[in-house]
Amino acid sequence: MLHAPARSLELSPEQKKAIETGQLLLLSPFPAAQRRATAALAEKRNQVVWAIALAPLMAYAAPSGKTEVLAQNLIAQGKPLFTFESPNTENLLALGAKAVTPATALSYWHSLCEAIRSRS
Repeated sequence: MLHAPARSLELSPEQKKAIETGQLLLLSPFPAAQRRATAALAEKRNQVVWAIALAPLMAYAAPSGKTEVLAQNLIAQGKPLFTFESPNTENLLALGAKAVTPATALSYWHSLCEAIRSRS
């Protein structure tokens, strides 16, 4: 699991344990002093997370919104982008996102994880 807040945060004991056991990755491009989340920080965080994602799933993007612009950029870079088939995601599908169901998404990401593990 990846947790990428748009600000710094203090870790709970559960989060610390999950990090130690390799079940949680905490990622933040922000300094520890950054305490308040802002729209600009959230946008920066989203760009970082999407940049490192191998097969991102975008459940929704408002038409002409910042998330849709991010989707356009990902697709323009040749990154696969997945979304659910729904009237609410027609804009993403029109951009070139691939439709998945929850079951096919889980199957795809499981296969992807196995392929990554086999490289190690």
